[in-house]
Amino acid sequence: MDYSNLIGEIRKKFSRRSDFAAAIGMHAASLSAKLNGKSEWKSDEIMVACDVLGIPLCDAPQYFFCPKS
Repeated sequence: MDYSNLIGEIRKKFSRRSDFAAAIGMHAASLSAKLNGKSEWKSDEIMVACDVLGIPLCDAPQYFFCPKS
């Protein structure tokens, strides 16, 4: 998956990815694995991430389900 839109939102709202990881209750290493496609996002993680980033759930597909071109 292409998480560039998600990474952009994280950069807008948090100075570091580790700060975002802490805000959603996730270890920085787990977040890194998810953003690098080594681990999959669970639905509850997506909901929390959307809430923290202010992303409406109806827009989640453009952040979490974009295939790589």
